[in-house]
Amino acid sequence: MENFRQLVNKPVTMDLHVKSIRVPREGPVRDFAVFCGIDSRGESVVCTGIFPGLSVGLPVRVNGTYQLHRDSASGTENLEIKANGCAFLQFTSLSEIRQYLIGLGIPGCGPKTIDRIIEEYGIDTVREITGAPDRFVERNIQGVSIRARESIRDSVTDSFYIHDAYSFLLRKGFGEKTAAELADIFGRGTEEAFAEDPYSFTLDCPDISFRQIDGILVNEGKYDPLSPDRIASAVMHIIRTDSAAGHVFTEEPGLKTRVISLLELPQDESPDFRNAYKDAVGKLNVYHKAVIDRKRRFFPAGRENTEKEIASMLHVLHLNPVKNPYGSPGKLFLQRESLSMEQKRAVWNVFENPLSIITGGPGTGKSFITKIIYEAAENAGLLCMAAAPTGRAARRLVSAIFGGREMEDSIRPKTIHRLLKAESRGGFAMNSKNLLPYDLLIIDESSMIDIELAKSLLSAVSPRARVVFIGDENQLPPVGPGSFFNGMIESGCIPVTRLTQIFRQNAESGIVINARRVNEGEFPFCASKFGLKGDDFFYFECKAGPESNRLLSYTVDELSLRFSLDPLKDIQILAPANVSRSGTERLNVMLREKLNPPADGSPDYAVGDKTFRTGDKVMQTSNDYSLMVYNGDIGYISGIESGRISVFFPDTGRTVVYSRNQARYLVLAYAISIHKAQGSETEAAVIVMDSMNSRNAERKQLYTAVTRARKAVVLIGERSAFQNALANRNSISRNTELAALLREKFVF
Repeated sequence: MENFRQLVNKPVTMDLHVKSIRVPREGPVRDFAVFCGIDSRGESVVCTGIFPGLSVGLPVRVNGTYQLHRDSASGTENLEIKANGCAFLQFTSLSEIRQYLIGLGIPGCGPKTIDRIIEEYGIDTVREITGAPDRFVERNIQGVSIRARESIRDSVTDSFYIHDAYSFLLRKGFGEKTAAELADIFGRGTEEAFAEDPYSFTLDCPDISFRQIDGILVNEGKYDPLSPDRIASAVMHIIRTDSAAGHVFTEEPGLKTRVISLLELPQDESPDFRNAYKDAVGKLNVYHKAVIDRKRRFFPAGRENTEKEIASMLHVLHLNPVKNPYGSPGKLFLQRESLSMEQKRAVWNVFENPLSIITGGPGTGKSFITKIIYEAAENAGLLCMAAAPTGRAARRLVSAIFGGREMEDSIRPKTIHRLLKAESRGGFAMNSKNLLPYDLLIIDESSMIDIELAKSLLSAVSPRARVVFIGDENQLPPVGPGSFFNGMIESGCIPVTRLTQIFRQNAESGIVINARRVNEGEFPFCASKFGLKGDDFFYFECKAGPESNRLLSYTVDELSLRFSLDPLKDIQILAPANVSRSGTERLNVMLREKLNPPADGSPDYAVGDKTFRTGDKVMQTSNDYSLMVYNGDIGYISGIESGRISVFFPDTGRTVVYSRNQARYLVLAYAISIHKAQGSETEAAVIVMDSMNSRNAERKQLYTAVTRARKAVVLIGERSAFQNALANRNSISRNTELAALLREKFVF
């Protein structure tokens, strides 16, 4: 034992043969791992560290230090190596190669197939696969199908490329965890991506800051502090950051100051900096494809004309000389005494104008008016279609318009992506050359539509069609760029009906009453405990930490019991931010252990620094046209097998199979950000807000969160955090000019 202790913290370099991988328990290694290796004496050695690409059977050289490990079960102590470096070595025997290839668990490739490959290439088998992967696939090997050769190529090269990329990034100065994440994202193309635009790594890996990349490049002598190329990259980073925050463009006033701060340059502008900045701006269009207009506004490539094109397309629709099929309001509303005057005006605007807008809060009858418009259009002989940005919102349209009625798929409300027939390579089949056939389009949850989707939608609308946009102007702007819905309203160019009357069936709802209070900046009326029948709005005051977690767990149990809800599917936890002591990331860890604890014999599946298990509630975080899943879609993991994840999406009724690379864009969704909850409805919403996660929270966030729920809302957190959010009504503003462009186009 004393000899053990003398070696603790001593450096060690050792060649090992990987015998088994203990962590992760399934799938190839993408970052951290614990493995057992065999040394030259045949003795077992345990190693821990970051080993991207590691597989059973590989010969490796590990550098690190000895550490003492105590087994909690047996109480014994053993030495292990805590690695800070790992190199792949050449295979020295056919048995090593065989063990390695079998250990990869390649689908459809059993030991007999592996033996045929080794018989063909011998000791050079792995070198042939990694050195010329396409040639390996093209070469005919008796008894080995082309599909099997492709699977072998993909599995082997993935392992080696990710390791090579990781080693390259370590040499560049990235930390181990960051290097592993980037290597997992870029794989074989890592060196090329770094050479082309290293600053783009900040877009693909949120943990990487501009300053981290910049420091690496400056230290290796690529840029001088006042290099125009460096300043151009700083400007582009600011444009990208603004774009990610929803701005259509970045304004030049203040841009120099932001560049100086980002690059940590002296605050006083020297002549050298001004000259370098001028040169940098000149390079933007050439190297970064950014566009600067006459007003000195900076646009990401391809976005400079988006709002102008939207304004032009709306203007073309506005000029459509539609004829009201009902002739006069009296005929249209003769049998509709149940409609309020606001609702009658809304329906009349739809049939009297080619473009119209309906906006209103919860309880004002937007769903009911949608049904009336659809039925009126059908009665008038108009071909009508309803659509929404998300599957959840589209499914709600089905219920609102058709109830329990049977319908053909051709008339079923759809997501906008499905309506436009999104293609796997990107883009849409329905476009300016292939117009939608409908006479009337009803677009619900329009506040969620960003300018890119709005442009695609409007380009596919027939110039002879009517379009009505329905939404709530008080909700958050879209996740993507611009403020399409509110821009149309602010322009004053398109007829707007504001629904304000709360109907009898909703008048006593605490959710409806409190949504109005929140929208007016007032703290909601809340019950302080579960108990009284009829209560549907609750508040439990506490600080972030164990008490908050305990209250959250208790709340989920009580809501499930009192409102007969499925805690996984009917209750959605919401928070303003993803990262903090009470952000969605930490809440997801706690909630998963409560709602979906690990099952015996069913290991977690590692994807980068995330793990998934069967039964997990997950959300897609970007559009994937190849899988036909979109940002914000929520599903449930139905199976994990052979390195792939199957996810069932109830809004579309589809099960989608993800590769490990595609699964990088899945996150746990037991708790989600309020912004991601737009367009959704849930039976109960639990909103967690405290000083840790609400620093930039805004009234629209709280309003959006409250209006997601049908049966119950629970607030958990610090009163001051909720009050600060209620008082903050101007933080979510965007650089957009749609309203002004519409006023220029629509000359009355």
